[in-house]
Amino acid sequence: MVVEVRGSWIMLHAGIAGGAHGIPILEIPFDIDKLAARVKEPRRLAVQAAPRKKFEELR
Repeated sequence: MVVEVRGSWIMLHAGIAGGAHGIPILEIPFDIDKLAARVKEPRRLAVQAAPRKKFEELR
């Protein structure tokens, strides 16, 4: 999904909250082809879950 909003702060925070593939800031030059390639690649997990433990093991 690609969304365009006005205002760098709104864009940055919305992108972080929404788990964006990339957040192009207008004041910083970026390559639209690289961003498109990143959107097309499979989503990578940013956070991996810790192994589950039984309740008794946590005491």
